Amino acid sequence: MRHVVVGVLLVGVFSGFTDCDACDPNKPGASCSQSEPCTSGLYCGADGTCKAQTPPYLYATDKIAKRLSFEIDYVQGQLPNQASIDAMLQRLREMHGSGHVKKPEGVEYLVDDTVPAHADPNHAYTFEELQNMVNGNKNTRSNGRYASAYVLYVDGHSADDNGASKVLGFAYDSDKIVIFKKTITEVCENNGGLFAADICRLTEASVLMHEFGHLLGLVNNGMSMHAAHQDAAHAGHDVNDQCLMYWAIETDSGVSMLLNRLLGGNSSIPSFDAACLQDLADAQTVQ
Repeated sequence: MRHVVVGVLLVGVFSGFTDCDACDPNKPGASCSQSEPCTSGLYCGADGTCKAQTPPYLYATDKIAKRLSFEIDYVQGQLPNQASIDAMLQRLREMHGSGHVKKPEGVEYLVDDTVPAHADPNHAYTFEELQNMVNGNKNTRSNGRYASAYVLYVDGHSADDNGASKVLGFAYDSDKIVIFKKTITEVCENNGGLFAADICRLTEASVLMHEFGHLLGLVNNGMSMHAAHQDAAHAGHDVNDQCLMYWAIETDSGVSMLLNRLLGGNSSIPSFDAACLQDLADAQTVQ
């Protein structure tokens, strides 16, 4: 099933672009001029040579990709929370304004395909099963001025769940995110009481933005660290428990943290800490 495209732009509507013949995609390192934007998958560096760029820098900077696009698919019955998507887009809008994620032509998303539900509503999905689902439904890829990320919302739960410890989401392959929507709903409804709907929204938004943080290369996940801040016990995560990239956010352990945050009057997604923001700021200057 196809759904309408809903786009939220950070700055304005893109009205076209100029081809950059100087940067032949087959000739990285060739001489070029910065007088025109490159659209060939390379960009002209400050040293006057053509350079390639791949995720995570493709997502974080505007050297090649000027727009960020999310393709979102979901298993039947696990429709993404619109408020959660809006919260992620708002955070990206703020980060564009601060210069930490540069996408001058905006961010857009497409709620695309509905995937049939599993026959067993409590099915434990292995990584291989999820990978096959992603490969069978993902339609977009990064191309020139567009950096594309894929998100799949699923039913059931993760085969990596361990007793009371539940996986709420994960990112892999530099451009893919899986969200265990049914698990998020169950954990939040079991722990949120009168605030269940609010904590479900906040948890889904936080997990979604946390996983995109991994696609951005945080923490030490493809993007260089300005200073050491990776949790030695949880690779790819921040040592600061107030940071969005803290390990617990993508597990049920994070729900209690987010509930306390909500009860304290803060209904927004946790922020990237100063160390993560410095890594993203440094990324803007990488040649």
